[in-house]
Amino acid sequence: MPVDSAREQFVENLFALHFQSLLKYGSLLIGYDRQFYHCVEECVQETLVAAFQAYEHLQVHPNVLGWLRITLENRIKHRIKKERNMLRRHQ
Repeated sequence: MPVDSAREQFVENLFALHFQSLLKYGSLLIGYDRQFYHCVEECVQETLVAAFQAYEHLQVHPNVLGWLRITLENRIKHRIKKERNMLRRHQ
């Protein structure tokens, strides 16, 4: 199997296995605040793109779900901070 095909299959499997739980985890991180729910969806997608890019690393990673959650958490924190700063500037 070519590397790109294997990489794509790997991320498709991650999506199938963890997409819903990552959405729930992200929602929990924002306190189920509807104002930022769109950020959660985007950050989950960005996390899966990051997994695609980190394919070689994740192939040997002992805790892929932990890696996904930490990556998602960092992305959400960054995005929420950025959005809150923009909201403050426009008030």
